[in-house]
Amino acid sequence: MRGDETNDNRRKGDQGLSLFKRYSFFEKAFRLDVGNRLLPLYEPPFEPLGMSGQYCWFVKNYGGYCIFFQVGKFCELYGAQAEKYSALFGWKLIRQTRRMGKQCGFPMKMLKGLKRKALLSGQPYIVVAEGGYYPCGLKRRAVTEVLYFKEGGGS
Repeated sequence: MRGDETNDNRRKGDQGLSLFKRYSFFEKAFRLDVGNRLLPLYEPPFEPLGMSGQYCWFVKNYGGYCIFFQVGKFCELYGAQAEKYSALFGWKLIRQTRRMGKQCGFPMKMLKGLKRKALLSGQPYIVVAEGGYYPCGLKRRAVTEVLYFKEGGGS
């Protein structure tokens, strides 16, 4: 019976890897764990302790992207992201937050124009939007859009 389970796991792993070979965008949304199960990369695989924990998870997993992080009716950027993109987009750094460093942001109604500006400047970005709640009451946030450029140009 043990050998059959091993063969089943090997087949599942081969199927998972073939998906990654067939669909290159898969590696932007999922990864395989040790047991060859698909794990999402579009939201934290755990219940974060707070909004700063969520933001840090997205920075860790999407550090090379401009992270448009929804907080209510606004998009916010913090720390090194805020400093880097405030210059690119002409934003004023608002204040220093205790845990997350400097901050800047804009109303959500401006998002479409800023995504276009990022596209035209060749800057990859993600949009992290709110949707639902964790049992603790924290808003659930997940990547809803990704713009990346393939090596050699183009998006």
